[in-house]
Amino acid sequence: MGTKPVQGNRTSGSHPTRLWQQFMTALTVMQCLCCGIGYRAARTDLPKEERGVAELTRMVLDYKTALKKRDFDLAEKILEALDNEIANVDGVTRSHPDFEEVNRAAEKARPALVAARRRDRVEHLLGKLRGDIDRGESLCIKLTKDGPSAKLLEELNSLTESFNASLTGGETLKEDRLYSDSVPPIVEALGRFKTRAAEFDWLLQLSRELVPPINRALAAETAAKSDTGLKDRMGASTAAAAGFAECTEIITRYREADGYNDQLKIQSGLGDVSLDEAGLTCEMRRAGADQLRATLEWQQGVDTAAQAASRAVEALKASAGADAALALIGPALEALTECERSISTTRDQPGFDGSIMFKTIFGELKVRKLYEACNGEKERLAKANPALHWKSAIDRLRKRVGEAKNALNAAKSATTPEEKIKTLWTAVGGYAECLEQTQHLNVTDNPKWKRANPSARDFAWLHSLAKTCNTQQARAKSLLDRAESASRSKKKKSRRKRQR
Repeated sequence: MGTKPVQGNRTSGSHPTRLWQQFMTALTVMQCLCCGIGYRAARTDLPKEERGVAELTRMVLDYKTALKKRDFDLAEKILEALDNEIANVDGVTRSHPDFEEVNRAAEKARPALVAARRRDRVEHLLGKLRGDIDRGESLCIKLTKDGPSAKLLEELNSLTESFNASLTGGETLKEDRLYSDSVPPIVEALGRFKTRAAEFDWLLQLSRELVPPINRALAAETAAKSDTGLKDRMGASTAAAAGFAECTEIITRYREADGYNDQLKIQSGLGDVSLDEAGLTCEMRRAGADQLRATLEWQQGVDTAAQAASRAVEALKASAGADAALALIGPALEALTECERSISTTRDQPGFDGSIMFKTIFGELKVRKLYEACNGEKERLAKANPALHWKSAIDRLRKRVGEAKNALNAAKSATTPEEKIKTLWTAVGGYAECLEQTQHLNVTDNPKWKRANPSARDFAWLHSLAKTCNTQQARAKSLLDRAESASRSKKKKSRRKRQR
């Protein structure tokens, strides 16, 4: 930190030039004292009537020389000696025609000394303040370029404190024109440094809190996109989303803090970016991590079903004998159906990605081709055993009707309008599929079903089921219409309430 402004006598400082001046002053005093003549040099070479005025004039000149050299201590001592000599001058010297001129010079010397001391103090203080400004500007440039550090910020804060103390110490000089004219830009610089210090402190605290979660999120994001297992990648994508969400939360909080400045750059794994840029990036990457998580979950679901179908078909192909094949056709058809379902029911869900390749018994396929492969294999197996195919169709129909019935019952206990609407849609779709399938199955002259040899009881059951599904579908549609109408009315009221 800079040297504190010197109060009073400037020569009391430790500057080398002033130390030398003090030494020379002391040496001069000692020399004069040793000679026994003080600051008045005897002019014995002159007549007695000229001698006194000449000696006093010499003292005035010596005083002016000391003043010019800013040796104020020596000037003070010479002036004190001059005042003493004039007070005790003899009659011969006082009657000299030049004595009054010497006396007037001595009288003017005191105010001149005071003014010189004051001006010296002003110049010294202004020099120190300007030096502090230069140092402050350098610190701000370094903090901007290298990023905030506790050490540099401490230096800047210490500098502003010293700056402020110097201005406070200069209050007694505000009547000086030079000082008063120079102070406004200096005060402005002090305010600027205080503002910058607050901004850098804000940035330092922000960096300490924000950079770790950003870097963790970036590392997790990289892991989520790697070639590791799906489970590990899903965990990494969750961690990435959490890290980016934390980044967004921190940035939202720091936007309201003192010192906020979007021009300042944060150094992190995102590069050198502003707060708003970091916030936008974190939010975008959080959404990306959520999407990746959804895609990985979807991929895992499809891959699980595809691998199960692959194992079932492979086991069926490896079976020996009709009985063994018959025992394995059922599980294979179920696995292939689940393979189809895992694709068909998720096409409109977040995470669906038609570009992903799946390694299966059918080859390495994209999801559309995988669906076709599972569907084709299922149909091939179904045709291989018409009776089992008939039974499988009936079982699937029963299951679908059961799902529709459960959904219709679940709608009664739904806790939210959205949940109720969702379950009712499931019921309506299930009963619609029931009607479609009963119509498809209830064809007595269908060669495919003739090969399955269905009984009259089967067809009677299908006829009865179609009636039930038709009735229940109408009921589910009615409940769905009322639920959607109630939901729209509630949303409309909510919007009106918010608008008021």
